[in-house]
Amino acid sequence: MWSRQRAEDRAAREFVDRLVNPWRRVCERVPGLSHTVQVASGTTIVIPTLARADLSGPDPVLVVRKIHGQLIEDFRADEASRRIAAALGYDRIRVYPRGSEWVRIELLIGDPLDGEVPAPLAGRGLSVSDVEITIARDELGNPLRQSWVEGRTSAFRARPARARACGAIRRWRSSPASTMS
Repeated sequence: MWSRQRAEDRAAREFVDRLVNPWRRVCERVPGLSHTVQVASGTTIVIPTLARADLSGPDPVLVVRKIHGQLIEDFRADEASRRIAAALGYDRIRVYPRGSEWVRIELLIGDPLDGEVPAPLAGRGLSVSDVEITIARDELGNPLRQSWVEGRTSAFRARPARARACGAIRRWRSSPASTMS
């Protein structure tokens, strides 16, 4: 057990060591991520500290210590998030606050919403009520599914109130097309 944990810790430290230079370069160039300080020996650029990495999940996670006065929105800004992701070699990032001084940055590969989502059709021997359709995918790439039977009621929930008031639903429910077998 200890040897596995030590190997994971060593892999995380090596991962952070590989990202230190790209992290420094991107923080120096993105407005709001660094502070320039004049000291006796010259100019010093202070950047958020790349503290540790967590490689246990599906996506690598960086834990970063913010600079005093820095906001979570500085990391979430459109330009900042695109530049950080590109500099570190990932497609995009997701940023979460972690206490008052820390930020959790998930490094994401690919866009789970980028692609075609096929809708399965009922096959032989299956009733339409047995088939689930894939409506969309969430930001983690998991399919959002719904059965055909549930789709009928949820489609009418989105209709405006005046359509419900005029009795469209009552007429539809009484029609033979509304009953599925």
